[in-house]
Amino acid sequence: MSIVTKRPWSDEGWFASAGFTLATKGYMGTPVMEETSIGLTGINQRTYWVLPAYFLVQAAWYKLVGFSLFSMRALSLLCGLVSIACWHGILLRLAGRFAAAIGTVLLATDYYFVQAGSFGRYDMLCLTLGSLSIWLYLRLRETHFTAAILLSHVFACAAGLTHFLGVMLFLWLVMLTLVLDHRRITFSLCLACMVPYLAGGGLWFNYIRENPEHFRAQFLGTAVTAGRVSGILTPFNAFLREISERYLIGYGLGTHSAAHSGPIWIKSFILLAWLVGLAVVLGRADLRRRVPVRMFAVLVLLQFVIMTYLDGHKQTWYLVYMTVPFAALLAIAAEWSWTHWPRLRWFVATGLAGLVMIQTGGSLLRSRINVYENQFLPAARFLTQPARDGKVIMASAELGFGIGFDSKLTDDTLMGYHTQLRPDFIVQESNWTGIMEIFRTERPAVFAHMKRLLEDEYQVVYDQNGYKIWERLAVPRKK
Repeated sequence: MSIVTKRPWSDEGWFASAGFTLATKGYMGTPVMEETSIGLTGINQRTYWVLPAYFLVQAAWYKLVGFSLFSMRALSLLCGLVSIACWHGILLRLAGRFAAAIGTVLLATDYYFVQAGSFGRYDMLCLTLGSLSIWLYLRLRETHFTAAILLSHVFACAAGLTHFLGVMLFLWLVMLTLVLDHRRITFSLCLACMVPYLAGGGLWFNYIRENPEHFRAQFLGTAVTAGRVSGILTPFNAFLREISERYLIGYGLGTHSAAHSGPIWIKSFILLAWLVGLAVVLGRADLRRRVPVRMFAVLVLLQFVIMTYLDGHKQTWYLVYMTVPFAALLAIAAEWSWTHWPRLRWFVATGLAGLVMIQTGGSLLRSRINVYENQFLPAARFLTQPARDGKVIMASAELGFGIGFDSKLTDDTLMGYHTQLRPDFIVQESNWTGIMEIFRTERPAVFAHMKRLLEDEYQVVYDQNGYKIWERLAVPRKK
């Protein structure tokens, strides 16, 4: 249900613009973004600020099934199904049939997994490619070891070219291989493993060579100037922010998402369940001695450290990566408890059922609100005719799903502060309203420009369900 009820988000608009442009015009630009306002020089012609694989897959997908918000999200849904199948196979080989069944159910119903699988971002593609790399290695290692190594690293490379967090499953693949098959690894096989990375890196480097200056402005600017890797310089602060901004907010102990309400503190029981599973497996010596337990515990630690110090933005949707090892460890803990503590089987069964109910309940509640139908569509329909008439519309990029990415839509959160552009319409929704409030204290000159612009040159023509649309006056008001 989430695939058709969630309101589109700015990320989806940005990524769709690049994928749509590549599929229809043959170049990987993001024309919907106003590059002077965000400092991503050249982004209208070439997209360098994120890794390229997602856009290539998007373009091929759109040529196959057509372009829309729902076809974009359907790609994430398909990836999610493949990822579930992969992790069932991985758990089956590392933890046994019972733990695999429990872990698969926990993964498939996880709130963040469901949301990522219905969201037009690269996270699910990255996770799926990394999952395929692990599954192929485990599936083929006993009968076709060389093929297992080579194919697993092909997909690990693809995951790394989708998003930088793909490095987490790459490192885990390397550690898993060293633990299970270190005696079978040869120097020639190590050299062969480098081929997909050299090939993938070479293709990316060739794209970078088209305009190195734009690459430096976008990719390095996003990583350094935008604070992506700021945690390396302030490690203790990064740790505190990881806990408070990602985990506490992500699991219901912070503020609501825009346009949502309800008892979100219930989500804290999900985090509690993950921590209980981790505590059980680490607290029992017989469980700690098992290779799979140690490996999944290492994956938790590895992902926590990388996300803490290499993602200064602290987005909660990256918790989908943590779901995998947490679900695996809780499944192993549940199987052990079921076997060794028979008197507590009712507690284990009730706890697992309650966890699944909380997870699915959160997803169903979010779907029931239907922000797409009740908030986004009415505003988009209001602007459909002006867009067809060639009017310039300044709004967050996701509006392209309603009025078309081939319209005169520009995403400029500074409202023409640098460009002096005066669009025919300006659209404010929760995200842009929040940004304007941030500018009130952090960029007062920009805030003053925005406030003066709206008061002197525009009038409100639509104000419903969190969307406010301003139309430019034929004659500005007297100051």
